[in-house]
Amino acid sequence: MGKTFADIRTTVSSPLIDNDATPIAFTDFAQSDNGEMVAWFAAPITQQGYLHSYVLFKLPNTPLVEMLNKTPKEKGYISTLLVGSDKIPRNLSATSVLTPVDSSSIQQHWPDKVTSQLPEY
Repeated sequence: MGKTFADIRTTVSSPLIDNDATPIAFTDFAQSDNGEMVAWFAAPITQQGYLHSYVLFKLPNTPLVEMLNKTPKEKGYISTLLVGSDKIPRNLSATSVLTPVDSSSIQQHWPDKVTSQLPEY
């Protein structure tokens, strides 16, 4: 949350014109100390063209996990693993620290990144 707040404060300059081009800051999913994966959105709140305050939204990955990790009843389904540029899975829920995924498919997209093995559960 701190990074998102810092980002939106840097983006916003006062006084603001209240129009459709409201700046938004987004911080990608990161694992918190309790293991929860959350992302943050922030936006300024303006009144009469001046900065009044900020609003921050916490977005847990729970709906993402539920949607992408459903196992279809059909045979031969494809599993989905959503991975960020840091190679940390975004659609896993674990209390242990998530580590980068090592995969030849991922290497094709980010060949310059160093990876380690995904821990066995």
